[in-house]
Amino acid sequence: MRALVSCYEVPAAEVGRQILAAGGSVVDAAIATAYAQVVANPFMCGLSGKASIHVRNGATGEALILDAGHIIGSRATPTVFADRALGRQEKVGSFRVQGLANWIGYQAIMTPGFVPATQQLYERFGSGRLSWEALLAPAVRLARDGFPIYPQLVRFWDEQYVAVSDVGWNLRTKVAPNAAATALLFKPGGRRYQNGELFRQPDLAHTLQRIAVEGPELFYRGDIARQVAGDIAAHGGFVTYDDMANFPVETKEPIRITYRGYEIAANPPPGNGIVALIMLNILEGYDLAAMDRRSPQYAELLARAMQCAFDDRARYRGDPRFVDVPVDRLLSKEHAAQWRSRIDTGQIGAVATAPASSSTTHLTVMDADGSLVTMTHSIGGAAGAGVVTEGLGFLHNNHMALFNPLPGTVDSIVPGKRQGGSVPIVVYRDGEPVLAIGGAGGTRQVSGTVQSILNVLDWGMGTSEAVAAPRLHSEQEDVILMEPGWPEATVRALEGRGYRVDVLSGLSDFLGWINAVGRDPRRRTLDGGTEIRGAHGRGFVGYHEDE
Repeated sequence: MRALVSCYEVPAAEVGRQILAAGGSVVDAAIATAYAQVVANPFMCGLSGKASIHVRNGATGEALILDAGHIIGSRATPTVFADRALGRQEKVGSFRVQGLANWIGYQAIMTPGFVPATQQLYERFGSGRLSWEALLAPAVRLARDGFPIYPQLVRFWDEQYVAVSDVGWNLRTKVAPNAAATALLFKPGGRRYQNGELFRQPDLAHTLQRIAVEGPELFYRGDIARQVAGDIAAHGGFVTYDDMANFPVETKEPIRITYRGYEIAANPPPGNGIVALIMLNILEGYDLAAMDRRSPQYAELLARAMQCAFDDRARYRGDPRFVDVPVDRLLSKEHAAQWRSRIDTGQIGAVATAPASSSTTHLTVMDADGSLVTMTHSIGGAAGAGVVTEGLGFLHNNHMALFNPLPGTVDSIVPGKRQGGSVPIVVYRDGEPVLAIGGAGGTRQVSGTVQSILNVLDWGMGTSEAVAAPRLHSEQEDVILMEPGWPEATVRALEGRGYRVDVLSGLSDFLGWINAVGRDPRRRTLDGGTEIRGAHGRGFVGYHEDE
């Protein structure tokens, strides 16, 4: 079996490769990799995280979405933050309230779905060749024995990255009220970790060992759930034991469009798959290959298509159980043609915006037979809520900040409402998967994923080159964010057309972190692509091929 694992975290990708070498399936490798990511990147993912999983069985062709987005706890009310609302914070893509209570601390926590989602993935799609305990064992060892801090993590301890004055916190102040979180992320005396230093997480190792041996239900229906719920209740949070015990992982059919003879399958709302598909539908009406890929014409067209799709996202964002999301209309070719007409006549008008999470991780695994998993999971903003339940060793999520504290909007706070995001996508040709892709970085994961797909389908790039190529991002009508690598002439031409162009630089400036695996069904070969940009350094691709 040839198979490939793509993710940012070097230790986690190596775990996935080892599972494949031990006879595990793509699903086995994905689960083991995901739990290793929990250890290797505690700032961006964890046991308190959400998950969006796109899985396909190569033997049967069955493909499904497992949606385990965070859910608002039952103790919340629509007006719980209303009298403290301060508006939208654009830099981190969230709503602000006085005291940052929806961002930092126990009231920021939502009901987590990562563990039950991975359990369902294992029970429904796992190979049966490796036990649950065997899949979690590498993560247990990684947490217990530790690993050298690598460049992708150093930025979270870098004072220049975390000292964001207009947000009102840095890593040190975020975790300061919680002794367990401070002990997890800082050395004795409050010293921060440096590149290459050994990072051990003994409490997390113990928690993972218990979940491995006693089973995943221990986390959301057993003693761990009771401990978490008790801690949250003692600090005025909204998630209860019943919320955790009854967490619903929704099994859904992917939503699909055609694009230049390919079929593109993505996760439905409240996920961001629909946003990516709207962009592709719009762009299909233009002869992109006839353009210069680095020209102002192409850059402006990309920006306009993004603005249109994000406008749809802002207007129809939300959990379909609570708000009307007209999926068929939004994915119709007629809807795309209407947007193109407005683009061509310069009549887009004011573009609505909606917040998105800024820290997440992703993995993609695929084999030569077309079995695959592409999974996004997240605890929200860097270090989540800055809260660790004593003795458990993992940070809690903070996705409450993505909901409007004022009632009556599509993204207002309602108990039981699911948080969306994520964009795990599979591209098919003649019924065979040729690309599995997804990413992290809030709404930038959407634009980054779409541009990577375009680079493969329209520009003929290999997967690695497609992921590495410079990107842009635009949600506002007159603002375009661009990575270094776009020609200076293109930047100046866009400015001459009235855009404010921000060319990004520095540790925190990158337009999504994308991981992908390409496949040639005829040759049965695989091609991996993972991030090289920003302070994330280079990601890692773990490849396994039987002798």
